[in-house]
Amino acid sequence: LAPYLAWYPREGVPTGQLLLAKHGMDVALLEEVKHRQPFVEPKVSREGEAFYRCLAAMKSVDAGELSTLSKQSVAQLADQWRESKASDRQQRAIAARVVQRSELGLSSVAPLFLQPERMTGRLVRIEGTARRAVRIAVADQSELDSYFEVEIFPPDSQNQPIVCCVNDLPVEFPTGDAIREPVRVSGVFFKSWLYRSRQVEQTEGATDRQQRMYTPVVVGAVEWLPRSASSTGLWGLW
Repeated sequence: LAPYLAWYPREGVPTGQLLLAKHGMDVALLEEVKHRQPFVEPKVSREGEAFYRCLAAMKSVDAGELSTLSKQSVAQLADQWRESKASDRQQRAIAARVVQRSELGLSSVAPLFLQPERMTGRLVRIEGTARRAVRIAVADQSELDSYFEVEIFPPDSQNQPIVCCVNDLPVEFPTGDAIREPVRVSGVFFKSWLYRSRQVEQTEGATDRQQRMYTPVVVGAVEWLPRSASSTGLWGLW
């Protein structure tokens, strides 16, 4: 008799879950993730444990291996969408975005917003502008004492952020709430997070109510990209 069954698969699941299992994470914990909700308390589910275990596993992943596997995952997902022959309009729109971004070797964020349940534990590769990077202190975790939360805005997110949680930032990478740095993130999609934005709702009768927003959370690593020549100087600033 046992209250719980841990799972370390070697095949038959998405590449991201195989990678996590290889580095010591019990991927059965991903079943505890509650999508389209805030991070829940331990009495509700073991989602918090799953998050920290995912961060700890990603800490030992080689950067080259992560980059290679994330590129493969992008291509595999694009092939799946090509073969899916989606019937309704939304499915066709998602398929088109996934295939289009895959031609650049990148993930579309559309499935992360619209179909998070299907994407849990999958590797993604996203490029965009980091506008916020802050250190988060962690209590009561033996494997890590802090991590960094980076808000990234890819070109296909309709100005909605992707929250990326990473163990470390590149050397000399700036932190704060007012940065603008080109980055690439490779990592595992964790959940669709319901949070309160800093913007205030404009609905009739509402006063000082922050907007309820859904944002994808990715656990992985950040690569700092060089700025393009066109982004420098007064013309680039304009």
